[in-house]
Amino acid sequence: MSPPRYQDVPAARIATVARDGASVRVIAGEAFGAKGAANTLVPVRLLDVTIAAASDFTLEVPDSHACFVYAYEGTVREPDRDGKPREIARGTLAVLEGSGGVTLTAGSAGAKLLFADGQPIREPIARYGPFVMNTREEVAKAFDDYSRGALDRAV
Repeated sequence: MSPPRYQDVPAARIATVARDGASVRVIAGEAFGAKGAANTLVPVRLLDVTIAAASDFTLEVPDSHACFVYAYEGTVREPDRDGKPREIARGTLAVLEGSGGVTLTAGSAGAKLLFADGQPIREPIARYGPFVMNTREEVAKAFDDYSRGALDRAV
């Protein structure tokens, strides 16, 4: 039941790091010596990655973290849990599994993707409409607060 908040992160404040065959915009968390401009309630890393055609992008991920990739341009390949290549096409969100580093290989046209990882907080999730809370009672309270205009005062 944290108070709602909004964070404006202008593009000019997002650090960009060049890696072998990739450009990485560090939105939240830390990567390759750069710190993200966005503040988060729980430690997460969010990267906007552009990978050149047929290039690899490798990133170390702690074993305790969960991570996903959302490809918004092009395709990337990564080994699945059995080591076989798995293609992640444009418009696809893929949960990555395994331990140690993640290596993504861009297709022939290159790729652009969002990469996120963080320590799972293992809290229950209840959702309905625009509200995501921990219990159905909290969702009902959020709807009540919204209908009474109480959320407007918290912003």
